[in-house]
Amino acid sequence: MIDHITLNVGNLEKSKLFYLSALAPLGLSAVQYLQNWTAIGKDNQPVLWFQQSTTTRPHLSLAFKAESQRQVDEFHTAAISAGGISHGKPENRQQESHSNRLSYSAFVLDPDGHIIEVFKPLE
Repeated sequence: MIDHITLNVGNLEKSKLFYLSALAPLGLSAVQYLQNWTAIGKDNQPVLWFQQSTTTRPHLSLAFKAESQRQVDEFHTAAISAGGISHGKPENRQQESHSNRLSYSAFVLDPDGHIIEVFKPLE
């Protein structure tokens, strides 16, 4: 089971603002600040750490499970408003990584080019 993930980011302040806005619809918020580090999570538990770095490659792909299609839509809108670039508008898709199950998902590129997905599995 994964405890947390750390991303190297080129501009900590810009990334912090992007992720706090983009992931707010999922109930995630800032839970810890340290020099050159920020963590976001839920219930005061950090799950995603950002570290100021000069190296942001290779790019990562992160997926967050939503509780509703509305959260997927709100994530996409918030992420674009916060400076992200759409990498796939909200719509129904086959998830190859999950035995081709159907999901409602959206993708954005963060300020460093990491792919962020939010999805709601469809029954």
